[in-house]
Amino acid sequence: MRAKVAVRQTSPCTRCGAPVMMNAFANGEVLELCAACDRDDPAAAQMIAWVLVDGRGSGGDRAATEEGARLMTAWMKSEMAKRGWEWVDTETGRAT
Repeated sequence: MRAKVAVRQTSPCTRCGAPVMMNAFANGEVLELCAACDRDDPAAAQMIAWVLVDGRGSGGDRAATEEGARLMTAWMKSEMAKRGWEWVDTETGRAT
């Protein structure tokens, strides 16, 4: 499965109407990251903190970018697991 990620704050959350922090598109569905709705989910909360609280979401340094990628992957894996999906490593073909 391939996923497409869009970072933008323009679309409203389908759950509460607040601006969405990030959309990821996988399996024909939209995974939304909303600061209001997702703050109690551990993986989402870490991603929210990285973007908003820590202010590292737009820094551009390599370490911050790598951390953001790690946190985004953890969030996406968490959201996919909630739907019964598995994250498959494209290099190994194994679910992680």
